[in-house]
Amino acid sequence: MSPPVPDRDRLFGNLIHLCRIPSPSGDVGRLRDRIRAILTGLGYSSRTDEHGNLFTATEPTGHEAIFLSCHMDTVPVEGRSEINVIRENGRISSDGTTILGGDDKQGVAAAIEMLALCREHPGEHRGLEVVFTVDEEIGARGASMLDHRRLAARQGFNLDGETPPGTVINQAPRKERFHCRVRGKSAHAALAPEEGINALVIAGDILTRLPLGTPGRQSTAGVGIFNGGTQTNIIPDSAEFTGELRSFSREEFDEIRAEINRVCTSTAARRGGSAEVEWEYLYDGYRVAEDSQCSEMFARACRRRGIEPEFRSSRGGGDSNALNAAGLTNLVFGLGMHHIHEPHEYVMEREYFEAVSILTEIVFPQD
Repeated sequence: MSPPVPDRDRLFGNLIHLCRIPSPSGDVGRLRDRIRAILTGLGYSSRTDEHGNLFTATEPTGHEAIFLSCHMDTVPVEGRSEINVIRENGRISSDGTTILGGDDKQGVAAAIEMLALCREHPGEHRGLEVVFTVDEEIGARGASMLDHRRLAARQGFNLDGETPPGTVINQAPRKERFHCRVRGKSAHAALAPEEGINALVIAGDILTRLPLGTPGRQSTAGVGIFNGGTQTNIIPDSAEFTGELRSFSREEFDEIRAEINRVCTSTAARRGGSAEVEWEYLYDGYRVAEDSQCSEMFARACRRRGIEPEFRSSRGGGDSNALNAAGLTNLVFGLGMHHIHEPHEYVMEREYFEAVSILTEIVFPQD
């Protein structure tokens, strides 16, 4: 028996409707309410945890259960009550003034379509547990705080891949954020400049010496926020900057982290100031073996559709890092996203439908 075919009109109708609802991190209430209404219409109950993550599930079946995850939040959308979605010539996009939000409304719509198909074809599918998470875009916070005991399944798929249909991400790096506070000495910039120690100059010197870019074969580091000073006639006594470090290698990560700490403190001291560095753990790295259970499910599904499965690594990270760290083995499932986080983000209908069809092969096993 072949698996059911996704309902194209329902799938794209839900995707477009969900994309119209802005849901930046910290403000997903409207979207969550809409998802809950759709689930209720399909006959599913749902629950929300204390962090805002939303859960639902099918009834158990004779097939082994899996979980699906996707996140409700997007990168910032300023001053809009609705996103203008354009659908033409097999392509879905915004009007170019905002993101589309396919990251991760594509995952949300795909999960809803799987739940709809399970309701229409009872007993033929795997048991499904679905979690719609919050705050993925600001450090996978929802998935990190999720009580993993709420999910009985230990294998699953994170429907959040910008990679093409037939691909998954099975490796991603560890990530931590660092914040450096530099201290100098204030003085009047015109009357007593020799008495001051300029914290901005110290911070600038530190930045020229930090191991940024690709400081190791398996690592990247960067600084994206810089603040300091109050007005031009005062030598500033404080400055601060924030960056991040990612690495596939824990040993290399620890070496670069130590070097960042050393550069900050020694450079500041040499210029007569001081510096303190604080680190914020975001998530661990992971590598899911290609012979793991979920990897084999994915590979079989691809080959049934005549596609050779492809396993990729990514320098990015997200909910899969947190879920894998909690013992919930999963792969980031490729949905064919294009230019995520940008105003010219778009979805090609043909690619997306193929990805959802591969997912259907997983949810409705044929062996």
